[in-house]
Amino acid sequence: MSGCRPADDGRTRLRRLGQAHALAQAGDGAFYVTSAAYLVRLGWSPVRVGILLAICWGAGALLSRRIGRLADRHGLVATSAATLGCCMAGLLGLALGSEPILVAGALLVYAGGQSAWGGLRAALVQVAADPAAAVTERARLQSIGNGAVAVGAAVGGLALGLGDIWALRVVVAGDALLYLVTSLLIARGIRISAPAPTASAGHLASAPTASADRPVAGETGRTTMPQLVATIAASALYLYMPMLSVALPLMITNAPGVPAWTISACFLANTLGVMAMQRRAAIGVTTAARTRHALLTGAALLATSSALLWTTLLGHRLAPALIVLGLGAGVVTQVLGEVRFAVGAWDLGYRLAPTSGTAAWQATYGAAIPMARSAGPALLAPLTGFELGWIVPAGLFLAGGIAMASVTTTRPAPSPSDPGTAPYSATEAAP
Repeated sequence: MSGCRPADDGRTRLRRLGQAHALAQAGDGAFYVTSAAYLVRLGWSPVRVGILLAICWGAGALLSRRIGRLADRHGLVATSAATLGCCMAGLLGLALGSEPILVAGALLVYAGGQSAWGGLRAALVQVAADPAAAVTERARLQSIGNGAVAVGAAVGGLALGLGDIWALRVVVAGDALLYLVTSLLIARGIRISAPAPTASAGHLASAPTASADRPVAGETGRTTMPQLVATIAASALYLYMPMLSVALPLMITNAPGVPAWTISACFLANTLGVMAMQRRAAIGVTTAARTRHALLTGAALLATSSALLWTTLLGHRLAPALIVLGLGAGVVTQVLGEVRFAVGAWDLGYRLAPTSGTAAWQATYGAAIPMARSAGPALLAPLTGFELGWIVPAGLFLAGGIAMASVTTTRPAPSPSDPGTAPYSATEAAP
């Protein structure tokens, strides 16, 4: 066994994961800014673009759990690298293809890989970080990712300014190249060993998890009711994403006297705000009570943000100064709600994680994001023409927050006969 490479320590894994995440997010920042314009330049109408994106993200949500199960069976690191390779292949197909079928297929491959990668990344954090520090590490990754997205978005903006389709192709191809590097960094830069069996009560008891980069047995088969509630409720709260990227630009575009550059300003303010505040918001969220509080306050702030944005941009005869003030207040409130919801959602995801089949659960839970991306535009776009349209997203935010808070539990301490069931945090171990 001397030829086997030793496993990395948690800090090394987290550092390399942060590097990989930054590379992928930088490319995605450029792709997010240019993707719609690129598809239109390829001959797709805006309506067809919307339908295509909805189908691809919906399919990605459905595929996530299957990919997570593959990670539990064949190794988390290997499956993560392969998933990132799928993202690369899909983007390369988009960069080189022009035929509608090829473009749709390539975007489907990319969306499927992207959807699963979020859950696999959460599982990698769970493996690498101490339980009490998992949420803080997720916050660190989020801050790193937001900074990288801002850089990528600036590059994408330059490509849009050039106005040539070849500039947009270069952006998509560059994103594919970054995903190739990310895949190699995960595959060759992170080493995880299999957990050793532990003798207890006269028999061998092991805790198979996604931490081993080889097949594991005994994965969790079905999603429990709390897990199902948490996933569906999280998809309602993740509607803040299409609210920022779809609803807000539509309302700004149709609001008289509001310059178009305000869309970029709002996106930049969100990105920088989350980058600056996410890590601080995660401090201390290690108990069930604090997780519930984070989820409820995050939901209330997001509901308030939707009310501010709708009434400001669709209100009649508001002075320009009031529009600027209301828009700024809405974006700031949205950032505060986003960072509070994020830390609560991350903690809940780890709190509900099974002792086996970890990657399958995290991929299922992570599918809430593509679910929101798929359904959000169709839900929110028609509401942007009504001053009271904010009631629908606000109601969904509040309902989602209450539902997630209701399934927040304290994980029990391990019993002598079940050494694989570790408490989420020592401060919450059952007496």
